[in-house]
Amino acid sequence: MALQTILLALTVLWAAAQTPPCRILGRAAKPSFSQHGDITIGGVFSLHSNPTEITIQFSTTPEPLKCARINFRELRIVQTMIFAVEEINNRTDLLPGVSVGYKIYDTCASTTLSVRAAMALMNGYEETLTDTSCSTPAAVQAIIGESRSTNSIAIAAAVGLFRIPLISHFSTCACLSNRKEFPSFFRTIPSDYYQSRALAQLVKHFGWTWVGAVRSDSDYGNNGMATFLEAVQQEGICIEYSEKFQRTEPEKLLKVVDVIRSSTAKVVVAFLDQLDMNSLLEQLTLQNITGLQMIGSEGWITANNLVTPTSFTILGGSIGFAISKAKINGLKDFLLKLHPSEYPENTVVVDFWEAAFQCSLANGVNVPHITPCTGSESLSEMENQYTDVSELRFSNNAYKAVYAVAHSLHDLLACTADQGCVNRVKTEPWQVLEALKKVNFSLETGEHVSFDSNGDPAARYEVVNWQLGPGGAVEFRVVGYYDASLPSGQQFVMSPVNMVWAGGQKQKPRSVCSESCPPGTRKAVQRGRPVCCYDCVPCAEGEVSNATDSNDCIQCPEEYWPNANRDLCNMKHYKEKIILECDVGSAVGFWAVLGYIGLLSALCFVLAFLARKLPDNFNEAKFITFSMLIFCAVWITFLPAASLALMNQHEEGTKACLKPATVHAVIGETTSTSTIGIARTLSHSATCACLSNRQEYPTFFRTIPSDYYQSRALAKLVKHFGWTWVGAIRTNSDYGNSGMANFLKAADNEGICVEYSVAIYRTDPRQRFLEVVEIIKKSSSKVIVAFADGTDLDILTKELFLQNVTGFQWVGSEGWITYRYIASQVNYAVVGGAIGFAVPNSHIPGLKEFITNTRPSTRPGNMGLVELWESVFGCTLTPRGDASVACTGSESLRGMHTRYTDVSDASLLNNVYKAVYAVAHSLHSLIRCKDGQGPFVNRTCADKDRIEPWQVVLHYLNQVNFTTKHGERIHFDEQGDPAARYALVNWQRSPQGVIVFQMVGLYDASLPEGQQFVMKDDVQAIWAGGRQEVPKSVCSESCLPGTRRAFVKGKPICCFDCIPCADGEFSNTTNALTCVQCPPEYKMAQWTALLLVASTTAVMLGPACRRHGQAAPPQLSAKADVIIGGVFSIHRSTKEMVHSFTSKPQSPPCIRTIPSDYYQSRALAQLVKHFGWTWVGAVRSNSDYGNNGMATFIEAAQQEGICIEYSEAVYRTDPREKILQSVEVIKKGTAKVVVAFLALGDIIPLLQEMALQNVTGLQWVGSESWITASRLADNQGYGFLRGSIGFAIGKTTLKGLNEFLIKVHPFQAPGNALIKEFWEIAFECSFEKIDNSAGKPLCTGSESLREVLNEYTDVTELRISNKVYTAVYAVAHSLHRVLEEHSSLHSSTNRSFGPQQVLKYLRNVNFTANTGEQISFDANGDPVARYELVNWELADRGVLQFKTVGHYDASLPPDSRFIVNQGNMVWAGGQSQKPRSVCSESCPPGTRKAVQRGRPLCCYDCVPCAEGEISNATGPAGGFHPNLLRTTCAGLHLPLSCILWTCIVYYLLKNNLDFIYKNC
Repeated sequence: MALQTILLALTVLWAAAQTPPCRILGRAAKPSFSQHGDITIGGVFSLHSNPTEITIQFSTTPEPLKCARINFRELRIVQTMIFAVEEINNRTDLLPGVSVGYKIYDTCASTTLSVRAAMALMNGYEETLTDTSCSTPAAVQAIIGESRSTNSIAIAAAVGLFRIPLISHFSTCACLSNRKEFPSFFRTIPSDYYQSRALAQLVKHFGWTWVGAVRSDSDYGNNGMATFLEAVQQEGICIEYSEKFQRTEPEKLLKVVDVIRSSTAKVVVAFLDQLDMNSLLEQLTLQNITGLQMIGSEGWITANNLVTPTSFTILGGSIGFAISKAKINGLKDFLLKLHPSEYPENTVVVDFWEAAFQCSLANGVNVPHITPCTGSESLSEMENQYTDVSELRFSNNAYKAVYAVAHSLHDLLACTADQGCVNRVKTEPWQVLEALKKVNFSLETGEHVSFDSNGDPAARYEVVNWQLGPGGAVEFRVVGYYDASLPSGQQFVMSPVNMVWAGGQKQKPRSVCSESCPPGTRKAVQRGRPVCCYDCVPCAEGEVSNATDSNDCIQCPEEYWPNANRDLCNMKHYKEKIILECDVGSAVGFWAVLGYIGLLSALCFVLAFLARKLPDNFNEAKFITFSMLIFCAVWITFLPAASLALMNQHEEGTKACLKPATVHAVIGETTSTSTIGIARTLSHSATCACLSNRQEYPTFFRTIPSDYYQSRALAKLVKHFGWTWVGAIRTNSDYGNSGMANFLKAADNEGICVEYSVAIYRTDPRQRFLEVVEIIKKSSSKVIVAFADGTDLDILTKELFLQNVTGFQWVGSEGWITYRYIASQVNYAVVGGAIGFAVPNSHIPGLKEFITNTRPSTRPGNMGLVELWESVFGCTLTPRGDASVACTGSESLRGMHTRYTDVSDASLLNNVYKAVYAVAHSLHSLIRCKDGQGPFVNRTCADKDRIEPWQVVLHYLNQVNFTTKHGERIHFDEQGDPAARYALVNWQRSPQGVIVFQMVGLYDASLPEGQQFVMKDDVQAIWAGGRQEVPKSVCSESCLPGTRRAFVKGKPICCFDCIPCADGEFSNTTNALTCVQCPPEYKMAQWTALLLVASTTAVMLGPACRRHGQAAPPQLSAKADVIIGGVFSIHRSTKEMVHSFTSKPQSPPCIRTIPSDYYQSRALAQLVKHFGWTWVGAVRSNSDYGNNGMATFIEAAQQEGICIEYSEAVYRTDPREKILQSVEVIKKGTAKVVVAFLALGDIIPLLQEMALQNVTGLQWVGSESWITASRLADNQGYGFLRGSIGFAIGKTTLKGLNEFLIKVHPFQAPGNALIKEFWEIAFECSFEKIDNSAGKPLCTGSESLREVLNEYTDVTELRISNKVYTAVYAVAHSLHRVLEEHSSLHSSTNRSFGPQQVLKYLRNVNFTANTGEQISFDANGDPVARYELVNWELADRGVLQFKTVGHYDASLPPDSRFIVNQGNMVWAGGQSQKPRSVCSESCPPGTRKAVQRGRPLCCYDCVPCAEGEISNATGPAGGFHPNLLRTTCAGLHLPLSCILWTCIVYYLLKNNLDFIYKNC
């Protein structure tokens, strides 16, 4: 990664030095089809297939992309769009007098070209930039396209930022319905969310439970298939394989075809686009793979270009969902008019004409084997995908999209057929976007067009079947319908028509992994295979099953036994059978044999004890005779007991770039979500607790308290009034989600239970609000805590009012509790009596006068003020030609009552006021700074003529501490938060009937616990419904003395029953958990029994070209002919800033000298398997390193049959509570092995807590990041890590490095702060002569690193350092090759070359380092993966050392990669015995594993084999039966005496063991 950064930085610097400061990169993109109009619509289509690949040499500018063959269907869709535009322009009832133009681009199915086309549509396509290029409006009002989901995602992400509508006719990925990511995306084709589920229902409908799945490796295929797989799992369908490919990956495609050929599933679900399906079809045809029932997605199921003379043998009988087709009058004639003479320079039309008529339009150029086009060719004589209008599906979608834009513009411009369009003003795309949301119209075909809240249409599909028509042509016959708008159970309907199946057969194919098990058998799932693959095992003796595919057999009642088929129980008395009944015998005989057996048991125990030291080879062949003698002796000994048993018969940058920052602080934003995106701000209203994270928001301050305190205050408020059973409602935003999460946690700590927790947002459909209303109506809690925004709550309360849902006690957050503009009489009927916390109100002297004296003439150019003035007074300050009233200038705000002039609630205004003064005080302190007393380096002050924002923020704003004019003290804590003070307000009505927010209490988080919350004595609170008494809200009433609480299963702890104490027990407190036993000499008091019965962005824009921030000089540097950069984390942490970019540039390939974690994760899984650990815990860093590494490990572990008990994620900045939760999980785990994929900085806080809690005895398996960290090994507190094992990068010795390291001295680089800091830490001294209060001695310079042993001077563990060493040499070798090539082409004095040439040779380096290590990189930029297996052992001096006990080399064959020397290993805690870590012990022969329900496969019970069954690979055959231990089948051809003796021992052992078990 460091090397990639070096190359990227060099590329940027090199390019910047050789190009002008401002010009267009690349070539201007021009449309394929265009027409001027009053309003322009854009189009983006894949008129050609993928562009041809270009090999980039990094030495010249790449050639423009060249597209492959023309796509006839896409051209028809484009022409349909043009037809719709011309049709609209000729209408008088739609956009009368307004002409619509278009610009249509060809993207060649390339994502890159799609984005390029979108940018051209947004900005135009000027070759050069002017001063006005960036200020012109968008070139189009809406864009129609793209065909592929991946391309649409790229375009939607770009145009969505500018609120330009994108309407797709073909992109179906469900991911595009995400309104947060794609706010301006619409489509006229249904989302795959519905199609994927419909496909699952289709498969289930035909009884196919065993299917294969193939998908396009794209957003379309991956998202669609993921939803399908989820749906089929719910339907009980199993997937044999799930493969993906792209048409540009022939090797992957061949692998997919091999998988299909070797599979047993006869049904293949193909979620593919048309081009990928075409590639698959070609290979299936070449390899003659037929007889498969293909199930298709709409991407290919009706694609005419797939219909070829040979394709029906593969795709005949295919079924799938298609978009409904339509007929567009006049389109056929329009399509046939296309001619190259009308578009003489249009390459699309030329390519189409040449492809359609197999001729050439190249003038004067003779193309071999191709005749010249004459121009007399006619499309009316052609039949191809372009001219075919019998299957207008996607063309109709494009047609609808154009009309949707036209109708939205019609409404936006207020057009009528009589008066034309009234609002003939220039529209903006965002206005079209809002109008599109409301379109609702019908086409002439009768088809209805509208969009839901996600921009999706109603989901309707046709089920089509590939059949041969009467003339032998392939037809897409409609055989069913799917309509997602209908109720469940009625959505999917098949028509009563004849279906054609795979290959044109009339018989529906079967596709199951295993045939159904008949009655009399049960299903036994085949190990390691899906649940659809099983064997049919006959029911055991005495058991039956009477249904097909039974999972278990049922035991017959005692007086019944199974019939011959074991599918029914009959009475035991058959006429043809005689049943012998045996007398049990005498009791004396029974006890006699029991005593005799006891004597024999004691004797056997003594013999067994004496024989405990027999040699291990006791069972070898030469001791068989002795074994038989012992066996016979046992038989003889048991003869008398056997006789008695048989008798008794028991049963079992430039200068312009050096200007100072435009602003030094930003005040705003209002909402938390908006504020999160601003890097430096001082907010007056953003309350999200997440903004207190100094790691992510290092320059954020606010004058409003964090919701961290408000959430806890609300929990204390609820507890104060005794409400233990509440409902919770929140705004679905950062504000609501974060605030409610903190409240729920605090409420849980206070013993408060939450009945429900729901989220709402203003853009939710009404149905969502109605669902919330229903939840509230059905709830039993009488208190609702609403952490919501006023706008969102206003919508909900109006719905509650309409349904007369009143009488609830509302508890509100500051987001709405004093929001005056929802304080209507309607809302008061619902939330009257509400209480909640608000920012205290304040009075700012002079503010009212300042606001009312404002007028546009005093602030010319202020457009916001102009808009306010025109809105308030209903006049215009800009002359217009309409009937608008002109403003006279005599208007005054003094007498106006508006939200602008209302300062009665100045709480948030006061926060802005305080924010401005905080900045002013910090600037004041900065300007008054005296040299020599400053806070910066060498006690310097800031340059007063060049003040930087960081100087204001990082020091002075942190230090502000002042009191405002009205007595409020302002300061910030270390998170940039003010002191948390709130007023408790109550919604009341004044005597005049006006709604007021009466303050009834105070909360101050700066006071001691118990004094923070105070209710005012002089004010009476009003409660829900205007009542005077506090309402009750509990799940269960309190249990009186004499009873105890019994919790209700499955409900929160606040819900319980009150159970009277048992006889002799009592309880003398309310809500007692248990009753206490009375002493023997006491009786329960009579009274207890009686009682029981009775009971920013605009501010940060500066000049067009200047540098933001300061240049970062390197810590270490040296000048030379060629410079290599280095980026390292020399310090352990920093105050990180989060940046947000609108797009991510593609970076050059990453090249590294350390192996990818792909190999390490798999090696760790093999390591765990090698030691027989099948039950492990997993802990990872909550970062890309940990999450990706652990995900690969878990995947590999599952393949190795290893189960994961838990998987925890931690990060160094997590609060201690989070770390403690993970420690608790580890403590409670039963796994004795912990795999820790942790970065060093993340494992330290975890180990610290484990050391405090003395969590020991665990076998740690570590990743390379920490397994050889000396910091951990040298810490005596981490002794429990002894015995840890893990993979480490191979260590080496670098000659001369030690001498080089100890030569470093601060006097060599006097100005280098890094070396100076290192020296002070290493020798615990200081170079500063002032403020030496810490007691450190002064550094003399005579200190020597030779006398120091630390991580810097220690060269015994050169692992990562060696990787830096090899990286430098890799660059040097590539530079050597570059200079060799360069010197042969240029003069020796010209050494100018770019990083791209270095990259070219870096990929191919192959050399041996001085250490003997071979250095090369694969195609991904990775080295060969080689690791050492290290073990933490105790060295002679009592410290832990890293001993190499094995090796892993991924370049070797699979069986030879992993070598372990297990002989001298040390295990957990220093033990010599390898620990065991299994969920369940192995099942011995004669038993089978029964997986414990709801637990992993490694957790099971050992169940004895049923009668007639054994547990080895051989099943019971005819003439055989199990031996005594049920480990093998014994034949009945043995001598009769052996059978007799075996039966004697069997009955003896079995009867007596059962008897002892049952009676003891």
